[in-house]
Amino acid sequence: MIFDERLFGELTKLNIFQLVVVNISPDIPVASVNLFSYNEGKWTSPLIDLPAVVGKNGATGNKQEGDNKTPLGLYKISLIFGTLLDSKINKMPFRRISSEDKYIDDSEHPDYNCWISGGTSARSYEIMLRPDGLYALGAIIDYNTNPVIPGKGSAIFLHIWRGQRTGTEGCIAMSLTNLKLLLESLKFSRNPHILITS
Repeated sequence: MIFDERLFGELTKLNIFQLVVVNISPDIPVASVNLFSYNEGKWTSPLIDLPAVVGKNGATGNKQEGDNKTPLGLYKISLIFGTLLDSKINKMPFRRISSEDKYIDDSEHPDYNCWISGGTSARSYEIMLRPDGLYALGAIIDYNTNPVIPGKGSAIFLHIWRGQRTGTEGCIAMSLTNLKLLLESLKFSRNPHILITS
């Protein structure tokens, strides 16, 4: 990504001092991830061009539930989750997933786009403790959260990929090694956000 001084100046006004930038390639679903951090009056990029994938149908500024597209835009990264707890990932809120945890994607349910634990009357939801291990480490991207708009998409995460050319249902996915590098670098006090751009 080319450094945009005006953009980064606006971020500091919003008290955003860490920015994960997802650059989506025309060769969908291929993408790259860069981390920018603001320290001592300047922005630097400690992690550059980490390989990633996005939605199997690309990205959109008009996300709809089930479209297999990643939402473009700027969003807060609020929480790290998983079953892997590394002492280096201790500067962000962390939630250990269990067999009771679900993320509701039923757009007609009151808990749409929410993480719940226990039983639910929702017609559809994601099991967070996945048998394939893709959520063994991940982070929640605060897309469609305030307010939650029915049908505009749910459960947008950073998580472990299936492979370097296998698209997601709308999330951003990376190798476990690179995902750990990224998440270990985030600090809640720096108000980390993610910018998804094509």
